[in-house]
Amino acid sequence: MLTQMAAVAELEGGLISESTKAALAEIKARGVKFGNPDIKSRNAALAAGRKHNFEEANQFAANTLPLVRELQNSGVSTLQSIPTRSILAASRPNAAVNGIRQP
Repeated sequence: MLTQMAAVAELEGGLISESTKAALAEIKARGVKFGNPDIKSRNAALAAGRKHNFEEANQFAANTLPLVRELQNSGVSTLQSIPTRSILAASRPNAAVNGIRQP
């Protein structure tokens, strides 16, 4: 019984596949284009997002470079030797250190 049900299911799957392929071929013959029609606008939005992220990263780097140079000139050579408070105060004047707002 189970073998017969499996055979019927396999036959039905084959018939569905054939009818789907035939319908797609017919639609394609009529000149219908498949795929997402909005792909160009989606790609444009992704490119704009990448450009924005790039500009933000460059602005962050430009803002951070003076602090890095100042730390290098003061003799800091490891991350552990950088005072956290001075970094936050320089990079984000309104930032809180350990939950306390800096003056």
